[in-house]
Amino acid sequence: MKKYLFLLIATLLVAGCASHNVVKPASLITSPSAYEKKVSKDGVDFFCTTYVGVDEVKQYFGEDLIWHKILPMQVVLSNKSDETLVIDRQSIMMIDPDGKECQPLSIDEVIRKAKKSYLRSGGWGVAFGAVGLGISAYNVHKTNKKVQADYESRILEDGNLVPGAVSEGFLFFPIDASLETLEGYSMSVGLRNVENGKTFFVKYDMSGDVPKRIRPTISSPGDESPEDEDDEW
Repeated sequence: MKKYLFLLIATLLVAGCASHNVVKPASLITSPSAYEKKVSKDGVDFFCTTYVGVDEVKQYFGEDLIWHKILPMQVVLSNKSDETLVIDRQSIMMIDPDGKECQPLSIDEVIRKAKKSYLRSGGWGVAFGAVGLGISAYNVHKTNKKVQADYESRILEDGNLVPGAVSEGFLFFPIDASLETLEGYSMSVGLRNVENGKTFFVKYDMSGDVPKRIRPTISSPGDESPEDEDDEW
């Protein structure tokens, strides 16, 4: 009887622990509304969109990244010039209305800021003691690896952008917990010409409101509000 009970508990733990099942957003390349807002410079088209709604962010990333002070942005760079260009990741910046610049977060930084502790997602583990906690932690570890692999597969890659090529991917920027609008913010990308070594910058003006996140009245162990985190802009 004990054997079957243990197997039942283990099955419930495996099924009930953390998971990462997401829907990937459609490509912006086929989006007329996104393309209409493009900016062009020296033969490069640049357009992007941000995801700020609670439901859409959870649907696409499995976690409300805005709650963790992370702004996900889908970016497209299309090289219509005759020159080979290099996307310089170090030159990618988001600029606030006061002119303050910040670089995109690395995937490791995104995972660290949004990572779920096993206590946060280990309800079965807490209920069934040490064995449960061990299985719960194992499952969350597997989920974190899956999340990291998923995010890494979607990141905007740096490197060469040959004539006629299109590069599309995501960038994740740190934001302030009190951010309510993207009006006045912009994003700048540096592109280096392989032929002459010169770098030019293409800038995109951002817009739109950021829905306010409401702090839960009852928090489960491990839950943190943006104010509780020690990371700053």
